[in-house]
Amino acid sequence: MKIRSNRLALGTGFAAILLVVRFGSAAVAPVAGPPSSIVLPTTLVAEAPATLAVLDAGGRLVAGAVVALSDGHVVKTDATGRARLVVPATLGEFEARIQGHSIVATAPIVAGLSPETVQTDAAQATSSAGASPTTSAASEIQLTDFPEVVDARDRFAISGTRFLGDADENSVSLGGKSALVLAASPSALVLLPSPDTPLGAQQLRIQSNGHASEAVTVTVVELDAIQPAGALRVGQQAILTVRVRGTAQPLDVELGNWSPATIKLVGQPSGGATSGAEVQRVRTSGGEQNEAQVAIVPLSQGKFYVHARLARPRQ
Repeated sequence: MKIRSNRLALGTGFAAILLVVRFGSAAVAPVAGPPSSIVLPTTLVAEAPATLAVLDAGGRLVAGAVVALSDGHVVKTDATGRARLVVPATLGEFEARIQGHSIVATAPIVAGLSPETVQTDAAQATSSAGASPTTSAASEIQLTDFPEVVDARDRFAISGTRFLGDADENSVSLGGKSALVLAASPSALVLLPSPDTPLGAQQLRIQSNGHASEAVTVTVVELDAIQPAGALRVGQQAILTVRVRGTAQPLDVELGNWSPATIKLVGQPSGGATSGAEVQRVRTSGGEQNEAQVAIVPLSQGKFYVHARLARPRQ
């Protein structure tokens, strides 16, 4: 039996932290599958342009994916794995679905600022600050919500005003490196850090259409999965370690077990789902050796995959 810990470098710079375990002598390399998920901005603005992305199971952008929209339109992702659309006028839930699959994503449609409102805001800012409308605070990009901590290998969402719905028209810098805009609307962006983004406290800036946001500080981290020591044996408990680099603060981490028939994370029911991931939430210790340990039990011979990511906020 051979055991190896792998970090997969994926086509778009997106990387998953996977612990790959093999029983037997043959090497096993994870292979990307067909479209697996749709990425929409967290909010869409009525009658405004927007951009969505389609990813495969490994996080790669998928070109040529046909996506049916809830307003009856159909779009196809281009060579970059993204597709542009115009959001319908009706407020409420918007749905995007891969044609012929059950893969679906939803996002709410909200009302945008009317041109009259923007003009009035600019005029008021000009009157109070003595600036021209093109340089007033009302015409600048505003960041209203963003995560304090982001994973250098995972996408994250930000909210604000005066972004552009065409993803490529937004220029995003994180730690001095360009971040990829996966999905976009005037009120939200979904971003993927550059593979060489430095860890630690970094400045996040947005520029589009000649306007810029004020810089905000986010902490960029990496999660490393460390293989259990010694040989793995069916039915015998072993310890998996997840270590955080980039911060000394304790973090909540979700471990996704994508092979529940082969392995059990202690605390999960054995057997489990045959598709998708079982998720266990852990909290790292903080400090210089910022890590968490999780007990695992192999259930049968074969390969298994464990994926570590920053935990989503509890609802």
